[in-house]
Amino acid sequence: MEISVTNNNGRADVAIIRLRGNFDSESYKKFDSAAEAAHRDGARYFVINLSEVPYMSSAGIRSLIGLYKTLSKDMSEQDKQAVRTGIREGGYAYPNQKLVNPTDRVQEVLNTTGLLMYLGIYKNEQEALAAF
Repeated sequence: MEISVTNNNGRADVAIIRLRGNFDSESYKKFDSAAEAAHRDGARYFVINLSEVPYMSSAGIRSLIGLYKTLSKDMSEQDKQAVRTGIREGGYAYPNQKLVNPTDRVQEVLNTTGLLMYLGIYKNEQEALAAF
């Protein structure tokens, strides 16, 4: 898998990660390393472009959840309470992580695992960035 990471020009705390290739047990460590480095450099919001990912395995799902857990450590106690309330009420969407244009096959995996309940899907990077 090929990965590129850029910061949104207007906000240094937003990292855009573009993936190309399968997101699976062969490649998830690349994603984890790239996300970890961006977080270490100050990113607290992530746009993950999945438009060129034909396949995602459980390893890719685990990486997306791992990024959620990393970002959750930065949340205030008030924000954590809002998360618990939102999940309980069935209307929670995680505000710090947005997905862009997953392929049909990847979207099916995200839907089957229940992640689409928590991660917003956007048509393009501009829409995802505007949602922050």
